[in-house]
Amino acid sequence: MSNPFVDAITEQVSKATGLEPAQIEALLETPPNPEMGDYALPCFSFSKAMRKAPNLIAEELGGQVEIGETITEVRPTGPYLNFFVSKSDLVSGTMKRVLAQGDDYGKSEAGAGKTVVIDFSSPNIAKPFTIGHLRTTAIGNALVRIYEALGWTAVGVNYVGDWGAPHGMNIASYKRWGDEEKVRKNPPYELFNLYVKFNAEVEADP
Repeated sequence: MSNPFVDAITEQVSKATGLEPAQIEALLETPPNPEMGDYALPCFSFSKAMRKAPNLIAEELGGQVEIGETITEVRPTGPYLNFFVSKSDLVSGTMKRVLAQGDDYGKSEAGAGKTVVIDFSSPNIAKPFTIGHLRTTAIGNALVRIYEALGWTAVGVNYVGDWGAPHGMNIASYKRWGDEEKVRKNPPYELFNLYVKFNAEVEADP
C-alpha cells in the first residue's frame, strides 16, 4: 500500500538529487524520538556524488524541499534531514483506510510460510488461578491474532503443568485428609489447601 508521506518525501528529494524515488525510500528511517520528526533521511550516501559533508548536504536539501499540507516542516539535524508530516492528514487517511478495508485493515502476508509459537499462561491446575493467568492468556491470544493477520501460522501453547511431584503430594494428601464433597465444590482451592497441608506435615514429620 502506497504511503502518501513517503511518496511526497521521495518525490521532492528525487528532484533535488536525481536519484530514483525507490532509492530514496530505501534510505528513509524513523527517528528515535518523535520530537525529532516523523521520517529521517541520512545523507551519508550522497557525500561521494555531491562532494560535500553529510551535514552540509542535509542543509542544502532542506532548502530545496517545498513545505505544504503534506510535509509541514523539514529540519536538518547533523547529517540527517528530518521531515515532519501533517498529523491531520495522517489521522484522516488512516481512518479512511480502516473504514474502506474493514476487518482486512492491517493484514498482510509478511509472515507467509513462517511459524511462531506463543506460550500462554500455562497454569498449575492444582493451584488457584490468578489475575496474572488472565493477563498472560489475553496477551497470548492477542499476539496469536496479530501474527495470523500478518500471514504467520501461529500456534498457541497453554501448557497445563505441573504434572510431577506436586500432584503426587495432592494424591497423598487427598487420601489422608481429603473431603470429596469439598474438592468437588471448589477443586483448585481445596486441592491447594491440601497441598499446603501436605508440605506443612512434611516439615513436622519428614
